[in-house]
Amino acid sequence: VGGSSGSFQVGENGTFPFKVDLGAPADKFILNSYGNLVLGGDVNLAATQKLYLDAVSGAGGDTYIYESSANKLSLVAGGVGTATVTSTGVGIGTTAPAAPLHVTSSVAADTEIIRIQNLGSSSANVWMSLYRGGTENGRLSTSYDQLTLQARNNKNVNIFDDSGNGLTVADGGAATFTHAIEVQNGATNDGKVQLSSSASYYLRGGATLGYTRLDGPSVRLYAGGSKILDATTSGLAVTGTGSFSGALTASSMTNTLGSAVASNNLQT
Repeated sequence: VGGSSGSFQVGENGTFPFKVDLGAPADKFILNSYGNLVLGGDVNLAATQKLYLDAVSGAGGDTYIYESSANKLSLVAGGVGTATVTSTGVGIGTTAPAAPLHVTSSVAADTEIIRIQNLGSSSANVWMSLYRGGTENGRLSTSYDQLTLQARNNKNVNIFDDSGNGLTVADGGAATFTHAIEVQNGATNDGKVQLSSSASYYLRGGATLGYTRLDGPSVRLYAGGSKILDATTSGLAVTGTGSFSGALTASSMTNTLGSAVASNNLQT
């Protein structure tokens, strides 16, 4: 024990690992009656030195925090680097985060990587909000029975591939597809689109163009706003006032088949 150059030091053989400067403020280093060490000031560690959380018998353990390199704080748990914090991001599973939050995993099997979980009321909706600047543009939310992708503040919902092809749902408007819709059922490519029978549905090329109307048990074909073909379980009716062009026309069918057409009694 000795004092030199305005300090109180403890050591042996000329080496003093413990030093207290004279004039240090009161109550900065306290070992209380509960066995807790209370520090009333900052703790300064030399670069790359570790703060162990499981040291035993005077030796370092395998769980600690340290500055792994300049301006990079690393957390090691059980000897495995778990998280890294830099001035630009937080990395989980990576020591070089390339985004504000960068999560990586090297497992070979299918696994869950990120979980957002509400442990409060089971009936409460929870969501992840997406902001651009100070404006919320969208939410990915979940309730007890659904998953919802919702645009906010008069934004559209777009689902696109790398070429910009896909689906746009305009704010307050209809869904727009940039390409045809194809529905496949298994390897047989047996396409099927199932619609409710309680309403009419239109496959339309425009307000004044031709369209197909699915109306209950009927399939109706319109051109220029007028119905020209009506297909039901009872048969096929041509209701337009015009005529077909080409090899098969209404008049040629009547002239050739005669009364069979007129009496709706044509059979093959």
